[in-house]
Amino acid sequence: ATPSAATVRLVLTLPAPGGTAQRNVVFLGRHADIAYAQTTPSIFTEKHYLDIGRQLTGDDVIIGLAENDPDRQARVELLFAAYKSLADNNLPQLHQDMAQFAARKAREVLMRVGPSGRMDLLQDLGFYIPFLFANRFFGISAPPWLTPVAIAAKYGRSNAAEAPKQWLMKAPEVPLSVAPYITMQTWTRFCFAEVFTNIMRRSDLAAMARQAALELQQHIDQLIARERAQPSGANNLLAHLVKNWTGGPAAEAQNFRRTRMALTDLLGALTVNVGSPFARVMELVLDRNIDLAAHAAGANDAQLDLFVEEALRLNPAGAVQFRTVKADPANPNWSKLPSGGTVEEGDLVVLMVVAANVDWRVFGPPNNEAAPNEFSLERNRSNYLTFGGPKNPAAPHPGGPKDASPDRTALHHCWGENIGLLLLREMLRASAQLPLLRRAAGSSGETVPNLNLPYSLGVRFTPTPI
Repeated sequence: ATPSAATVRLVLTLPAPGGTAQRNVVFLGRHADIAYAQTTPSIFTEKHYLDIGRQLTGDDVIIGLAENDPDRQARVELLFAAYKSLADNNLPQLHQDMAQFAARKAREVLMRVGPSGRMDLLQDLGFYIPFLFANRFFGISAPPWLTPVAIAAKYGRSNAAEAPKQWLMKAPEVPLSVAPYITMQTWTRFCFAEVFTNIMRRSDLAAMARQAALELQQHIDQLIARERAQPSGANNLLAHLVKNWTGGPAAEAQNFRRTRMALTDLLGALTVNVGSPFARVMELVLDRNIDLAAHAAGANDAQLDLFVEEALRLNPAGAVQFRTVKADPANPNWSKLPSGGTVEEGDLVVLMVVAANVDWRVFGPPNNEAAPNEFSLERNRSNYLTFGGPKNPAAPHPGGPKDASPDRTALHHCWGENIGLLLLREMLRASAQLPLLRRAAGSSGETVPNLNLPYSLGVRFTPTPI
């Protein structure tokens, strides 16, 4: 390793197609460097995610495509046209309807668990509300059966047929009522984990993820084909995507493909990438004894967004991110970092967001009265990295105005921030209604991981009829 003041460069042997290969890996931890990498996609590309996504889906996931890529632009145009149709050209009203739906479903959960004084905060709320949301607004219903991938994963096998027969015979029966939820969560969790958390490229996990992706895409294909053959007239994203197809029979296959990938991208991100941040926010609330009810009571959306940002700064859902360096001939200083370090073409860059989030140069005195590791809602919002970099007033949203959060104008940002924050806010407001909320005693109160992602978190509270 050759460390500098701001970077560490290593030559690592990493998994590669057909075996392993040596790779130059650069670790960045300073806030200035990571913000620069997040907001300069011409140099710090997401080829890492693009390559994995291709292996997983046989197609290009939108996160890895450059802003000027024609296929990305066509998908964005198709997606946002459908989104505006879903909103009937009134996006603020649509987001209000979405928030009311999430609040209503969260309240139904509280009515069910409130009298017992106990719940699984993630399975009952954090992952469940996005699942219901995807059905209602995206038009993506889950199949009425249990995927074999879920059975195989339970026993650490890549295929259910590999599990010993006696194990399967003793397995508890899965109620038909929850099979759709488990199936959709299994599919999306394996796909998301393969792209973002299978850092060591474990082949067994990759194989299961490919099977999950295949089943998910086949299911989405069936939903698209059904909508195309018999338009439902429903007011959801799937119906509007199909309704807006143009180009006649010659463009049918391309429209079908772009619709499939748009829904795959959205579903994979929403169901996991809302529940995981919710888990991290609630971990911080529980472990630091933060009075969630006091923060949520009377708080408007912007105030709750700030609460989420600060909580995820201290306990991030995405502690590391990856970029692949590409030389920019138009920029003679393309290899230089704000800290004075340098990168080289082809470098795999590891963005240590978890370190940048407590960089004393940004989050310590004299910029803030609170120390970097303290929870404070008095920080400069432009410095948060959770949703993709400091805000730049000159940077437009790639799909149109960010009506739900107009202050979010980062060059690079979380595509699902409007819906993601909306769901997080309503789940936090619901959680704030549970008096004396705390972790369950012993191991039951520990966050249970699955595929390096939070899966379960048992909590207790004063039994409360809602």
